[in-house]
Amino acid sequence: MLRKPNGTRRPNVMRNFMRHVLNIIFLLLFQNLWSQNGIWTWMKGDNITNQLAVYGTQGVSSPTNKPPATYEGTEWKDFSGNFWFYDNNNLWKFNPTTLEWTWIKGTQSVQSYGVYGTKGVPSPLNHPGYRAACSASWVDNIGNLWLFGGQGYNGYKNDLWKYNVSTNEWTWVKGDSTGNNIPQFGTKGISSAINNPGGLFETNATWVDSNNNLWLFGGASGSGICWNTLWKYNIISNQWTWMSGDNFSNAPAIYGIKGISNINNKPSARLCYSKWIKNDTLWLFGGESYGGLNNDLWRYSISSNTWTWMSGSVSLNKKGLYFSKCEPSINIYPSSRLESRSCWKDMNGIFWLFGGFGYGGCLNDLWTYNSNTNKWAWVNGDSIPNTPAPNYGSIQVPSPANNPGGRGGVVSWVDGFNDLWIFGGTDLVGSLNDLWKYDVDESCNGLFIGIKEFDYTANFFIYPIPFNETLSIEFDFDNSSPIQITLRNIQGQIIKTISDNSTSKKHKIKLDIKELNLLNGIYVLDIISNQKTVTRKVIKLDK
Repeated sequence: MLRKPNGTRRPNVMRNFMRHVLNIIFLLLFQNLWSQNGIWTWMKGDNITNQLAVYGTQGVSSPTNKPPATYEGTEWKDFSGNFWFYDNNNLWKFNPTTLEWTWIKGTQSVQSYGVYGTKGVPSPLNHPGYRAACSASWVDNIGNLWLFGGQGYNGYKNDLWKYNVSTNEWTWVKGDSTGNNIPQFGTKGISSAINNPGGLFETNATWVDSNNNLWLFGGASGSGICWNTLWKYNIISNQWTWMSGDNFSNAPAIYGIKGISNINNKPSARLCYSKWIKNDTLWLFGGESYGGLNNDLWRYSISSNTWTWMSGSVSLNKKGLYFSKCEPSINIYPSSRLESRSCWKDMNGIFWLFGGFGYGGCLNDLWTYNSNTNKWAWVNGDSIPNTPAPNYGSIQVPSPANNPGGRGGVVSWVDGFNDLWIFGGTDLVGSLNDLWKYDVDESCNGLFIGIKEFDYTANFFIYPIPFNETLSIEFDFDNSSPIQITLRNIQGQIIKTISDNSTSKKHKIKLDIKELNLLNGIYVLDIISNQKTVTRKVIKLDK
């Protein structure tokens, strides 16, 4: 409790504090109200193309800082929930809570060669230098940011870099400082110190598995030269392994039977952008093959080393089947497209996909895919390319009329509130530096069936709200099931996890969070059972 030195309360401060808390509650209710329609909000940046950066002071955030217009940057999200991306030769960080950008490293508008230093040795002077055309990126299981390849000053790169967030240092880990190096495949399934994917660009298809291995699929190594190779990089051994696909370019697909895995199945060689991971299963969608655009959806099982064609067409340049919004169906799918880099997996395990370049122009459609039901749903946006024009509305004001417009080469993140974010890209008129947030529409008919809520839950209670030192959760199941509960901050960082492995139908769990010394504010509670999740926002408030 806030007090004067003589021990009496400070009522004005307390009134202001309570007013602040009530405002938080109101904003939560307001946000939930708006989210019933699935709302875009223009959050930062400019509403015209080709704008320059405001760098500010290196390492210091500011409400006036902003990156330049950026096409095909490289993105990450750290363990504190901050958004990162690499623009040409600059590293930026965005805090979604303060809504401020920070220029972290780089040479501003002076495009430069990389400073490699000594391989394997971090240094504050090291940096990858100029990069374009979609470098690959990962965040490993201990929070390091990784970057591979892309287009540099001396050609297409095969160098692998690691950035340590806490020390603010880059390390050149593997690969060459020169460009246009050819791949070294070795023997399929066998790692080697000399294996390397070669110089690659236009590959956003990357994953990190539960064993902290980095995975990479496809990409290009020159005009008209695409690959369907799947690579695995072991951080501990510092070695690449050719896991699947062909050791020659422009290989055709072998689809097999839709929904049936087979050791012979494989996607075609392609520039690949849309990807997701769930339970060590890798997913990819669409991209550009030699001769046209794809809309096929593939699943790769790490454990069996097999591909499965799950959805979409074997033909190129297919129009999408849109039907009605928010109505999932196994018979609909997005149109063929490339540079659809805006792809997310939300807190509920749903895959999301936005925009890109389709046959006929720029797309602004927003889709979901439920891997449990194998159903796509068209959620937002338009079925016809290049329509309508963007509608920014007022900055940081949500509105059903807002629309970011069709675009491709966009970077994306999901925050701790399950909101989807996009930044930049191009609309074929110019590059953009606008930042948008999408409040997920959880009322879409059937969208979250089998994922979002316990559809067999009879009773569900969380109390007290606001909470202080303890938080209780009670619920009854129609079927017995063990559960896991996590408490996260709004940046997405997990604060506490507990499990109840009993097979009882009735659960009553008490979270003791006194020892965590949490600050007052908003937190996110996840209750997980049989890969189904209930997500609730809760408020911490001292008595």
